[in-house]
This record gives sequence, C-alpha cells and structure tokens, in this order.
Amino acid sequence: ATERTVAEIAGFQAELQSWPAVEAMAAKAGMPCRSRAMRQVMRRAWTVATDSRWHHLISGTTGVGKTLLAETILEHMPKRPIVRIHCGEFSQHQLLEHHGWSPARMLLAMIAREAGSIEAVDGGCIFFDEISIMPCGVQAVVARMIEHGYYICPDTGVSKPIKIQVFAT
Repeated sequence: ATERTVAEIAGFQAELQSWPAVEAMAAKAGMPCRSRAMRQVMRRAWTVATDSRWHHLISGTTGVGKTLLAETILEHMPKRPIVRIHCGEFSQHQLLEHHGWSPARMLLAMIAREAGSIEAVDGGCIFFDEISIMPCGVQAVVARMIEHGYYICPDTGVSKPIKIQVFAT
C-alpha cells in the first residue's frame, strides 16, 4: 500500500506542476476549464501533446469540438512536420480513381499538396479530420503506413519506409 501511495503522490505532484501549462493551452484555444470533465479532457490533451509516441482518434458527436481539440494538441506538440487533411475532400477526388488513380496515389497526392511531398512528412504527423468518410481503399493505405512503416510508391511499385503519427477525428 505504501508503494502505491508514493506513486499516487508523485503522479499528483506532476499533475499539479503541469496544470499552469494545461490552463494556458485551454485558454489559448478558447476552451474554458470550468467543469471537472473539461479539466480532465484538457489534462489528457496535454499528456497527448507532450508524449507523442502514439496514434490518436478523438471521437464524439457533431459539434463538440473534436477538431478544435485536435488542433490544440497539434499546436502544443514538439515542432515537426504536420499535414492536415480533411477527408471530405476524398469524395471530390474519387473521380480521379476512375482515371486510373489508385487509393494510394490519391492519398499521396493530397499529402504532397499540403507538404510538398510524402518524404516531407516523414517523422511527422498527419491529421485526418472526419476520417470516417475516408474511402475504404485509402484507409487501407493509411493502415499500412501505420502498422508496417512503409508505403508503396504508385509510380514505381517500390516500398519506401515512412514513420508517421496519425491523429484523426
């Protein structure tokens, strides 16, 4: 019981030390932390922003501020390449698939439009807003990039390594 108490105290002290930064992050985003639930959300957001080893999906009903929260987290992460893609744009680009464009080519073209090239986002983060409306074929490309750490270049068919972190709403 003593070891647990010591660990709880250490965790509580760390939380208290980070609280001014959490409040500043919330205030800058215009997200007041008056309720206990909102303070918990912002504490979790701060943890995510300062420990960027994982992929994250922010879910919730329409209008609760998922995109605002994701943008706030991304803004407070260590500086690195960040590409933002609104998945609603894929429906416009599905016409390209009828012209011989594969899902991989569509995804890489959208990333290149935002970052200049897929290589420019290596070691960085891709934020997919409204990922649930992304076509299944493109979701499979993203899954391969996350799970296996590579993508297949549509022009050459060659596998190329890539390390990305994914945020999605």
